[in-house]
Amino acid sequence: MTPSISEDDIMTATRAFLLAVLPTGVEVIQGQQNLAPEPRGPNHIVMTPARREQLRATTHDYDGTANTNTITRSTGFHLTLDIYGPSASDNAQVVSTLLRDAYGCQFLAAYGIQPLYCDDGQQMPLVNGEFQYESRWMVRAVLQANPSVAVGAEFSDIVITTLTKAD
Repeated sequence: MTPSISEDDIMTATRAFLLAVLPTGVEVIQGQQNLAPEPRGPNHIVMTPARREQLRATTHDYDGTANTNTITRSTGFHLTLDIYGPSASDNAQVVSTLLRDAYGCQFLAAYGIQPLYCDDGQQMPLVNGEFQYESRWMVRAVLQANPSVAVGAEFSDIVITTLTKAD
């Protein structure tokens, strides 16, 4: 069984949003990928999933025709966006502003996702392998999705009753 909205779906939607709102040439990659070099462009973003949190109790939708029980869990997907380069501060401003606005809500609605909140970001300088400082801003964002999992269920549409005389 797989959820109706996967982590890949969340990352794809987030990447599409970032590419749409940032200047041309800003590369956006997913973090924690083995043997993946840092992008060559001066400005880039590394997206890393940080955690999931349940936002409300699960809901059940029973379908007797299909013999399924669809269980939905409203989930907050926490992401860390590490924004690098000479324009890191400005790019962090754009991301945090638009994720907090109706623009971000409208853009991500097409993916079945909504931004819940986003911090202002903070400067987190990085010393690279050549012992040089690189500009890095980190923004934490939380997106809401409601992934569902369908499981089989048994239903009955006929009730057979037998009357038994009581003594």
